[in-house]
Amino acid sequence: ENQLEVVFDPSIDVGGRFMACTGGWDWAPYTNTKQGDANTFSKGIWKHVYMVATALASASMTHVVPQISYKGEYPIEPLVDGGHGGFKVDVRIFLSAPAATVGELSFKLDTVTEGSAKVAVPAGES
Repeated sequence: ENQLEVVFDPSIDVGGRFMACTGGWDWAPYTNTKQGDANTFSKGIWKHVYMVATALASASMTHVVPQISYKGEYPIEPLVDGGHGGFKVDVRIFLSAPAATVGELSFKLDTVTEGSAKVAVPAGES
């Protein structure tokens, strides 16, 4: 069984500062808390949290970040398949490995576009 515990350090003085969305009017629950004389609001995790078990001789993808650019002139009407300047797609992949390893990273964008590359992944985040 895996367990994740998040503890917020109460000694950190926030001076009543908070993200507006944690004031209960948006998606976060409202809490009626104080630090000293200053009102505080919900504290919470604002990025992804997950636990992954990765075999020693393998790696896991932690993030995939695509960047897509239109290669044609600035469009002034909706694009039509086959009638535009095309796109440039760059993808950055972040990996994590418990120990240095070597492998092959494969991709497939559609029924035509695919490829692979040999990669050396150092131990830790990369």
